[in-house]
Amino acid sequence: MTPEQEKFIEHYKEERNYFRDPEIIFDGIISIEPKRIKLNHLIGNFLLLISVPVVLIFATFKFTFDFLLIMFFLGISLLWIILNLNSKIKRITVNNRVEINSNTETISITPIDYLRKEILNKKSVVHPFKSFNEILLKQERFDKYNPGVHLLLKNDLEKIKLVDIGTIKLGGKLAEIISELTNKNLNRK
Repeated sequence: MTPEQEKFIEHYKEERNYFRDPEIIFDGIISIEPKRIKLNHLIGNFLLLISVPVVLIFATFKFTFDFLLIMFFLGISLLWIILNLNSKIKRITVNNRVEINSNTETISITPIDYLRKEILNKKSVVHPFKSFNEILLKQERFDKYNPGVHLLLKNDLEKIKLVDIGTIKLGGKLAEIISELTNKNLNRK
């Protein structure tokens, strides 16, 4: 690594948002590690997911409502489940430890969340630098008030999600460093 890249990693450690940005560790290999999603987070998310539908279903059985109002409540419940599942799935798919090794020219992606690591027994996937064409940096809104970026690898067949970074400026600079290390083009969207 160049001195500029090492200086950025030190700057990143000081300026990152501890709630949303992953941690970067450099010890010959660049390791990017977001916060782990643990079992208690999964249980809490499940309770949040079923809370609105349970309340609405309980209300429809306890009180007499018109058929259209019951269908409306069921629609709201279904919409609640779909939106929550979609956001949780997006968050889980990028909860990976990413290791960039410029000596062996590989990027390894290891799931670190409880669901994929402990329950589904997902293993680490290693991608050689030659297996992808470019690095994508896609600006995304994680929720209503928090913009951030997705860091992805792109080849001819698919886009491989690496990690989410909540601070756009730091995510852009990190993508530039990864682009320099892998000798791949950086595409900002």
